[in-house]
Amino acid sequence: MARMTFPWLVPDDPESLASLQRNAGLITHVSPTWYRMTGDLNVASRMTPDVAALARERGIAIHPLIVNEGFDADIAHRILATPESRRRAAEIIAALVFDGDYDGINMDFEGTFGRSRDNYTDLLRRLGELLRPRGKWLTVDVVSQTRPVGEYPVDGSWASPFDYAALGEICDRVMLMGYDYSMAEPGPVTPHWWLEDVIDWALKQMPAARIVVGLPFYARHWVISDEGISPPYGLKQDESIQFVAKSGRQAEYLPRDGTYRAVWSDGAGEHHVYYDNAETLEAKMNLVAKKGIEGVAFWRLGQESADVWKAVAGFLGEGAGQAAEARAVASGRRQE
Repeated sequence: MARMTFPWLVPDDPESLASLQRNAGLITHVSPTWYRMTGDLNVASRMTPDVAALARERGIAIHPLIVNEGFDADIAHRILATPESRRRAAEIIAALVFDGDYDGINMDFEGTFGRSRDNYTDLLRRLGELLRPRGKWLTVDVVSQTRPVGEYPVDGSWASPFDYAALGEICDRVMLMGYDYSMAEPGPVTPHWWLEDVIDWALKQMPAARIVVGLPFYARHWVISDEGISPPYGLKQDESIQFVAKSGRQAEYLPRDGTYRAVWSDGAGEHHVYYDNAETLEAKMNLVAKKGIEGVAFWRLGQESADVWKAVAGFLGEGAGQAAEARAVASGRRQE
């Protein structure tokens, strides 16, 4: 089984396309964030022909992403409400793939719509039945879990909509979002120990061949002040390193978390920055490989430092640059 890299691309960021252009030889699959579906089953598009043309020229499999608009749980419930709405949604999404001659679709319904979990599974089953006979892939993004889905609050958890075991049977790949461990309070984006727990739990639910592990190309910054804790600010990897250096502080490496942290205070409050770099991402990719998993994904192109791609090349090993071969696999048959 050939190893794969499966980054997401944001069409309104020129750096995202520039990264695809620079690093195409190390990218086997790409997921442009082109589509969003409303509760009325209308699809809004940000499709960018230049991205599609470049991917095809370089032999990179194209799997556009589609979301429930705004990650709104109510919109997800409406899309999934009835067998008829699920049938129609599956037909609409499949038509996007067929009309665009894409290699597949990346489903990214998110939010606290756990009450519709079984209905989401049913939508994906219907969609897979439409795509697979024509050699198209179905991939699904899932919020990370470390315990049975039934233990997550059905209405309050972003993890509750995903039945890992069922999705591992239905989908060609299940994309574990191995990031955003810390959101409400300062902390690592992807602590190494937690990532291992996430992978180990997923391996109990589905074969390793079905799993792709998502890793962060970004950092997080929080400010604690008299007003409380700020929402997390996203930073590019290079930005985070430069931001910390400008503060005059030295970032410290956290061995258990496998990430870097810097803390300092100024007039705005107490700053907390957590970031990964090429070294820590290489360690996380080595963990993925050690677990027998052949795919990594990255959120998102254009946020990474240039030296990260050396680590990506190391993960691909002899598969580096073989994107055309990987595309043929993705387009032609379901890999067990």
